[in-house]
Amino acid sequence: MQGELSPNMAIAIASSKAKKLLLPIHRSNIEIIGIAAEPLPHLVEKLLAQIRKCMEMEDENVRG
Repeated sequence: MQGELSPNMAIAIASSKAKKLLLPIHRSNIEIIGIAAEPLPHLVEKLLAQIRKCMEMEDENVRG
């Protein structure tokens, strides 16, 4: 596999209660309206920033 999702994998991911963070990777014949095309390294930086934010919020919730 080269990053493809099987139907069963997609169902398992979608049905999970976990928060999902998606990277809008542009591929031929697929266009995501309202999302600017950015280089993958920029998207990864944004993803990491969001993960850090989620972890900080989780830490605050645990501490009370």
